[in-house]
Amino acid sequence: NPPPAGSQRFIYAFWHESFLAPAKIRTGVKVLISQSADGELIAQVCQRLGLGTIRGSSKRGGVEALLQLLDEGAHTHLAITPDGPCGPRRQLKSGVVLLASSTGLPIVPVGIGFTRAWRFRSWDRFAVPYPLSTVMGVLGEPVVV
Repeated sequence: NPPPAGSQRFIYAFWHESFLAPAKIRTGVKVLISQSADGELIAQVCQRLGLGTIRGSSKRGGVEALLQLLDEGAHTHLAITPDGPCGPRRQLKSGVVLLASSTGLPIVPVGIGFTRAWRFRSWDRFAVPYPLSTVMGVLGEPVVV
């Protein structure tokens, strides 16, 4: 469900390693996901959870994804991992800043923590919370570019 007409929309930015946790939030949002094989799996999970997806990254399909993000940003929230799709881990890339300046949408930083989680041996140390693990989310103040 998109946000009500006339309400404030945002770009939610969270680190790639915690991608699964925000996917549980039920809100009208379009999530940028790479066109890789891993991205396909994540896109299918997001779609089953009722989240919209936009496919593309700096490596493949970036121009088309940016155009779709600009279009979708006119009427829904957007979500992006500013250190993806290949890292370095927890280092902001310029794409989210470009998107915010082009759409006029504020960036809301999202921090996610887990009491216990499996960590993949990937560049981002991707986290999958253990069953019954506590997951904590923190929203920062919106940043206008």
